Amino acid sequence: MSTYLLAFVVGDLQNKTAFTKSGVEVSVWATRAQKSELLDFPLNFAVRVLEFYEEYFGQKFLFQNVIILLCRIFFEWCDGKLGFDNLS
Repeated sequence: MSTYLLAFVVGDLQNKTAFTKSGVEVSVWATRAQKSELLDFPLNFAVRVLEFYEEYFGQKFLFQNVIILLCRIFFEWCDGKLGFDNLS
Protein backbone atom coordinates (compact mmCIF):
# COMPACT_ATOMS: atom_id res chain seq x y z
CA MET A 1 0.00 0.00 0.00
CA SER A 2 1.22 3.51 -0.79
CA THR A 3 2.40 5.75 2.01
CA TYR A 4 0.25 8.50 0.55
CA LEU A 5 -3.31 8.80 -0.68
CA LEU A 6 -5.04 11.41 -2.79
CA ALA A 7 -8.70 12.14 -2.20
CA PHE A 8 -11.20 14.51 -3.78
CA VAL A 9 -14.12 15.02 -1.42
CA VAL A 10 -17.37 16.85 -2.06
CA GLY A 11 -20.03 17.18 0.59
CA ASP A 12 -21.15 18.78 3.80
CA LEU A 13 -18.02 18.54 5.93
CA GLN A 14 -16.92 19.59 9.38
CA ASN A 15 -13.41 19.99 10.72
CA LYS A 16 -11.30 20.59 13.80
CA THR A 17 -7.84 22.13 13.77
CA ALA A 18 -4.93 22.24 16.20
CA PHE A 19 -1.29 23.28 16.06
CA THR A 20 1.86 21.54 17.26
CA LYS A 21 4.33 23.38 19.48
CA SER A 22 6.39 24.24 16.38
CA GLY A 23 3.37 25.65 14.52
CA VAL A 24 2.41 22.78 12.19
CA GLU A 25 -1.32 22.98 11.48
CA VAL A 26 -3.17 19.65 11.87
CA SER A 27 -6.75 19.40 10.54
CA VAL A 28 -9.19 16.53 10.75
CA TRP A 29 -12.19 16.48 8.38
CA ALA A 30 -15.31 14.30 8.35
CA THR A 31 -18.87 14.43 7.09
CA ARG A 32 -21.51 15.93 9.32
CA ALA A 33 -23.02 12.45 9.66
CA GLN A 34 -20.11 11.68 12.02
CA LYS A 35 -20.28 13.00 15.57
CA SER A 36 -17.94 15.95 16.05
CA GLU A 37 -16.46 14.25 19.14
CA LEU A 38 -15.01 11.57 16.83
CA LEU A 39 -12.58 14.14 15.45
CA ASP A 40 -10.91 14.77 18.82
CA PHE A 41 -8.97 11.50 19.09
CA PRO A 42 -7.29 11.54 15.66
CA LEU A 43 -6.54 15.25 16.03
CA ASN A 44 -4.90 14.91 19.44
CA PHE A 45 -3.06 11.74 18.39
CA ALA A 46 -1.66 13.34 15.23
CA VAL A 47 -0.44 16.39 17.15
CA ARG A 48 1.28 14.18 19.74
CA VAL A 49 2.89 11.99 17.05
CA LEU A 50 4.24 15.00 15.14
CA GLU A 51 5.64 16.54 18.31
CA PHE A 52 7.29 13.23 19.20
CA TYR A 53 8.71 12.99 15.68
CA GLU A 54 10.25 16.46 15.95
CA GLU A 55 11.73 15.80 19.38
CA TYR A 56 13.04 12.30 18.59
CA PHE A 57 14.71 13.21 15.30
CA GLY A 58 15.69 16.72 16.36
CA GLN A 59 14.26 18.43 13.32
CA LYS A 60 11.10 20.31 12.44
CA PHE A 61 8.40 18.50 10.44
CA LEU A 62 8.92 19.30 6.75
CA PHE A 63 5.38 20.38 5.89
CA GLN A 64 3.36 23.31 7.20
CA ASN A 65 0.14 21.35 7.58
CA VAL A 66 -1.32 17.85 7.85
CA ILE A 67 -4.86 17.06 6.73
CA ILE A 68 -6.63 13.90 7.93
CA LEU A 69 -9.86 12.74 6.33
CA LEU A 70 -12.13 10.37 8.24
CA CYS A 71 -13.65 8.24 5.52
CA ARG A 72 -16.13 5.50 6.42
CA ILE A 73 -15.91 3.89 2.97
CA PHE A 74 -12.17 3.34 3.50
CA PHE A 75 -12.88 1.69 6.86
CA GLU A 76 -15.45 -0.60 5.26
CA TRP A 77 -12.95 -1.51 2.52
CA CYS A 78 -10.30 -2.34 5.15
CA ASP A 79 -12.79 -4.45 7.07
CA GLY A 80 -13.75 -6.42 3.96
CA LYS A 81 -10.23 -6.84 2.56
CA LEU A 82 -8.14 -7.08 5.71
CA GLY A 83 -10.62 -8.51 8.21
CA PHE A 84 -10.51 -5.67 10.73
CA ASP A 85 -13.42 -5.55 13.16
CA ASN A 86 -15.20 -2.45 14.49
CA LEU A 87 -12.98 0.21 12.93
CA SER A 88 -15.78 2.74 12.78
